[in-house]
Amino acid sequence: MCRHGVHRVRRGAGPLWTAAANAGAAPLASDRRDRHPDGVLRGHLVALLILGEPIGRVVGHDSDYMVAFAFGLVLAMFVLYVAATRDQLAKEAVARSDAQRLATESELRLLRAQLEPHMLFNTLATLRSLVDEDPRQAERMIDQLIVYLRSTHAASRDEVTTLQSEFAQLRAYLDIMSLRMGPRLAYRLDLPAELERIAIPPMLLQPLVENAIRHGLEPKLGAGGVEVLARSIEGGIEVAVDDSGLGLSPHPPASGGDEVCGAGLKNVRDRLQTRYGLRASLSLQARSPCGVRAVVRIPS
Repeated sequence: MCRHGVHRVRRGAGPLWTAAANAGAAPLASDRRDRHPDGVLRGHLVALLILGEPIGRVVGHDSDYMVAFAFGLVLAMFVLYVAATRDQLAKEAVARSDAQRLATESELRLLRAQLEPHMLFNTLATLRSLVDEDPRQAERMIDQLIVYLRSTHAASRDEVTTLQSEFAQLRAYLDIMSLRMGPRLAYRLDLPAELERIAIPPMLLQPLVENAIRHGLEPKLGAGGVEVLARSIEGGIEVAVDDSGLGLSPHPPASGGDEVCGAGLKNVRDRLQTRYGLRASLSLQARSPCGVRAVVRIPS
């Protein structure tokens, strides 16, 4: 029993054992109401670790000591197990996040490899005709092509961009397409000044605009248009890509071009989920009388 800050020690214990046990008990020696203060247990544990004594030899045959010691040891092991498990789960979550991010970046590079050849081949074919027929228009197309390629190259290396940069890339692309399609394509970009510095994943809107033209407006007879509109909403921003093309197809994708379209939409959704989780979304809606609206919502 504890008396005046010193607890009972087994006969024959060495001075090191006595010092360790008393040191563990000292902080709580003033609590005389406790028959077996936890400092005794702490002292026994310290001595056990220092001397390597067997538990039975350390605590003797006092059943209260044995129960308290065993309980404390189990509790300590449980706390260590929980801490180690939590650390391991955190490491696994980071690893999964990194793997998903790398996979999404690979999909983005693959998407660029699928989208750019189609656009470049048609642009170069148009340039070949314009060089003789309208050199000034050919020069303008070359300038916009340089801007577009420079921005897409930078986007493939950056993890984030701004809405201002994204809209500049869209303007270069739509300028090129309007030179190719002539009066069949009109476009409008609307980005409020207060949203210009908003950070988003690079090339997030490009696949939506390319889908609108490639699958909505290019196959359509007559003129059409594309509008890209950004606005603030509660808790974030919304960017809508509206076209007056053929509209949503009632049939599942069958051609290679439709596969690219589907890959582009999947890539946008995957990148939104990777960066924002369930707080971001991409939705497609049919427009009246024709066309499609693609809406991206991003949290602030």
